Amino acid sequence: MFHVIDFTQIKEEGLYEIDIPLKFTASVGTRVHGLACWFDVLFNGSTVQRWLTTAPGSPTTHWYQLRCVLSQPLYVMAGQEITGQLRMVAHNAQSYTLYLTLSGVVFLHTPILFCLAIFFTFEQAVINLNS
Repeated sequence: MFHVIDFTQIKEEGLYEIDIPLKFTASVGTRVHGLACWFDVLFNGSTVQRWLTTAPGSPTTHWYQLRCVLSQPLYVMAGQEITGQLRMVAHNAQSYTLYLTLSGVVFLHTPILFCLAIFFTFEQAVINLNS
């Protein structure tokens, strides 16, 4: 899945808080251990277009992928829909605090990630929806 931000249209204030809706369908029964995030940027020049990507397998840059690892796996069945939200809130260290919410049949999982460069720490709350 992907989320598009058009930098020719968005105002600076629109980058202070970014909400990305998440929706996946499991192709097999499995355990979900987390979410991986990266970005691609098109520099649309007047004569040449250039892409910058931080995708896995691409040449390394000083930007990296982000791994949002869950403390407990989310168990899903084939065909099950997983929904959620990735909320990015800018902070004074020129980065974002990430709030990830994933929901499946059993758990609502919301880790809070504090990102800076390639290092991050997280606090998390797991709420059993069957209680």
